[in-house]
Amino acid sequence: MIDAKTLAQINGQYDCPSEAGPAWREAMALGLDMSLVEYNLSLTPWERLLRNDQAAAFIRAAQNAERSQYGSTD
Repeated sequence: MIDAKTLAQINGQYDCPSEAGPAWREAMALGLDMSLVEYNLSLTPWERLLRNDQAAAFIRAAQNAERSQYGSTD
């Protein structure tokens, strides 16, 4: 079951922390999804590195799939 806060975030209703500084609020005003920033900051540095490696592996796999489908684009 999804809690109310998570459901609100899924629906785009971000609850800005009261202690948020001007840079945080400006980023929000520019349309950045600060809930993603908060989530990533909740991870340990090791977890962030693992997610970065996973994203890089996904990009490499997509590039390899493109090359196998359409040939070399170099």
